[in-house]
Amino acid sequence: MATQNDSIVINVGLRKAFNSTYILSQLKLVAKVTHQPMIITQNGEAAMVIQSVVDYEQTLETLALLKLLAQSQQAVNESKIVTSSEAFSRLRKRRGLQ
Repeated sequence: MATQNDSIVINVGLRKAFNSTYILSQLKLVAKVTHQPMIITQNGEAAMVIQSVVDYEQTLETLALLKLLAQSQQAVNESKIVTSSEAFSRLRKRRGLQ
């Protein structure tokens, strides 16, 4: 997860100085160029995060891979593993090849 050290922080109070079309175009440009999430603050508190769709999709893929790794590690810890020869033997039996 991104921290404020590697993210861009934008104060919502600045929106009064610019029109919304300009702000959105600048946010889109920054997201596309930096590939870093932008933290929008309100009254000094983080209120939301903005990131490009491409970066968001990559984040989702990364999280899915991390979940698979955690599930695999849990299976190892619980001794719910088999050798590759046992796995192939089970597959052959299921397919009626043995």
